[in-house]
Amino acid sequence: MNKNEYMMHLLARTIRTRNDDMITPLITQLADMQVSMDILEKHNFPALVAEYAPFNKAAQSLSHSVLVWKNDELAQEKSYMLKEFVRICKDQHQPEEFLLRLTCSLINLNDFELTRSCFDIIVSFGLTLNAYDEFGIFRKAMEYQGQMEEADKIISDVDAMLLRNEFLEEDEAEEQADNEMDAFEEEGVEEVDQEVVDFNDNESVISETESGVFTDEELDMEDHAEVMRRHAQDQALVSEICMVFLAGCIKSGRSDVISAAIQFTGAFFYPLALLRKYDIQYLIYCYGSHNEDAELLMNHIKHLQAIEIAGERQEFFKMFMETTFRNAETVTDSVMAQMKGFLEDGDDFMISCTLHVFLKMPITLSQFKNSHVEACLENLESGLAAQLGFMLKMKIQLLEQIDYEIW
Repeated sequence: MNKNEYMMHLLARTIRTRNDDMITPLITQLADMQVSMDILEKHNFPALVAEYAPFNKAAQSLSHSVLVWKNDELAQEKSYMLKEFVRICKDQHQPEEFLLRLTCSLINLNDFELTRSCFDIIVSFGLTLNAYDEFGIFRKAMEYQGQMEEADKIISDVDAMLLRNEFLEEDEAEEQADNEMDAFEEEGVEEVDQEVVDFNDNESVISETESGVFTDEELDMEDHAEVMRRHAQDQALVSEICMVFLAGCIKSGRSDVISAAIQFTGAFFYPLALLRKYDIQYLIYCYGSHNEDAELLMNHIKHLQAIEIAGERQEFFKMFMETTFRNAETVTDSVMAQMKGFLEDGDDFMISCTLHVFLKMPITLSQFKNSHVEACLENLESGLAAQLGFMLKMKIQLLEQIDYEIW
């Protein structure tokens, strides 16, 4: 662990103390430090600040800087991402139900470029009038009439279908008069259809090739690997679009929309890096903390993050203990706050080491009381940590007795 990584761990833990007197000076101290986005992303600082230091100006400034940085990167990726999404959808001869619903839902996020791309896709899908009505596509296209060619094309297509339906209704009477002739012709068609079915059964390889599906026998291993690679890339890009949709729905603040988006996108199955990239945890704090599904997703993200940095937390703890207590004769209040954090979220090793320090060092009663260490001791149920915790309780009680006798 290098110095930058160590200091970012220290900053993250300091923000969790909720202590403005510790948070502000440390952020000021680190203001000129050059830190990579990967390290900042790892600690999810916007979400940390939203939860633990929402009113601290220095922390708010840090969060804002990180969000601006990330949004700039997302903006640079957006054009390529939308172009590829359009390609993926248009490559399908028949749109998948999921992609159809995703595309039709994205137009409601009020993002001009995103809506333009989705209208372009929708035109290629060749939807029915019922679909245009069910997904509210025509109504949305009317909002952009004259502003984008894709919206005008949808309006034109719908008008043409409506006109065609009028002609069909006028011809309905004539069609009814020819029912007997139609029934006779259908008998002949059934025989022809059966022959076509038999032909398709015998020429299944041709039908598969025409639909864009190739068997392993038709492809050599390199071609097959390339197809699989492209498929994986396409799936990854669709996942990015899903995160755009989920983020937009959370920003709406509407509980029903948030729950529906979490369920529709399968948000719990996406990798941590993608959830962090689109600041899903941060957005939940800002717009969706009132929603049970969003809260479950937020806790899920926290769990994934704890697993990811578990090894680094161990390394940070060892470095912190070594640098803090190498020649220390006393324990400062800020160190007490950090140590209490190890009691709250540390593993057995961290907790035991922390309790050893509390037993060994000359810590005052007021320091124990102000840091609320005793509350953490109640959660120690068994093992070495529980034994050390009992000993620390005895130490605190002894300090209380001495303090009482003095007064």
